[in-house]
Amino acid sequence: MNWDALQTSLVAHPQAHLLLVTKGHSPEKIQRFYELGQRHFGENYVQEAIEKQKRFDDSVCWHFIGKIQSNKIKLMARHFDWVQSVITKKQAEMLSQAADQCRRQLNICLMYQSEGRDGVNDEALMTLAKSIEALPALTLRGLMVLPSAGLSEAAIRSDFHKAALAYHLLKSHFGGQINTLSMGMSADYALALAEGSTQIRIGRGLLGERHEQSK
Repeated sequence: MNWDALQTSLVAHPQAHLLLVTKGHSPEKIQRFYELGQRHFGENYVQEAIEKQKRFDDSVCWHFIGKIQSNKIKLMARHFDWVQSVITKKQAEMLSQAADQCRRQLNICLMYQSEGRDGVNDEALMTLAKSIEALPALTLRGLMVLPSAGLSEAAIRSDFHKAALAYHLLKSHFGGQINTLSMGMSADYALALAEGSTQIRIGRGLLGERHEQSK
């Protein structure tokens, strides 16, 4: 994937921006994209991310996009600006309590249920969103979408379309704070942009193969 070509795609979809997924990649490799102006980075593993964060200034916005582990929530609340993978009220309550103790405000996305994956389904979406609205240290910003591997293009597009409808439902109820539909990765970001994604998550397509680091 070419950086300049990707930027051209984003210019054509001005509602969207890039979240560079940096899990398993060295700070030196990330630095190259920082120097190109990239400031939003996504990580799956808490300890790995904390070590990288020491190398960058406060202009960087760090997003946690992996599976939430209860024993890592205090560290997540202290070291991340966004948590994009919330699927239960309990996770939200624990994040709010931890963020409040750190005197921080966390941006939250709910992970929308795609075919074959865990996540928040349409029936539970509004109830969970209203619960998060009542938590003092969290700001609900939207949805994250992660399709299952191996789906057809038609199935992926269907997942994205359903997620976009759910996103607009949230937006109609909660207003301008809902501005993030994190949807689309290296193989399917064009489909996601066509369905209204506001944030595409690209890792391997720009950074190449990754190596596993500490979780």
